[in-house]
Amino acid sequence: MESMLFEAFIWGVTGVTVCRLTATSDTYTRLFLGLCVISQAVAIVGMRTQNTEYITIGHVMFTLSMWIGSILTTGPELALVAFLSAFTLVTRHVLGHCMFAKARGSTSTNDVKYDVLYAGPLLLSLYRLLA
Repeated sequence: MESMLFEAFIWGVTGVTVCRLTATSDTYTRLFLGLCVISQAVAIVGMRTQNTEYITIGHVMFTLSMWIGSILTTGPELALVAFLSAFTLVTRHVLGHCMFAKARGSTSTNDVKYDVLYAGPLLLSLYRLLA
């Protein structure tokens, strides 16, 4: 059930990302959002096919997107980065595992030290949103 909800969540985020992609004309924002859509598609394909390599690639691309987005984006995209970083931190603690890791059959990344991977973009995004 959790994996179905996680996949549905990724589909929802992908829908929002595509909507933002079509709504903006800024070249760099479009490039960033396009890469996000590709990473989300890789993750979904990986979860559908149980391909752990694709899930891992999607996971790494998601984490990199949070950092890149927290540094380079503005407006709604920056707010989305903040939301996704916060969502990731909260779900890691509520569920006791990273949903991407669990999707590939691992809980080895369920360590507080990995929280910095998402706390960093969250804090940077919030700082930039509130500045």
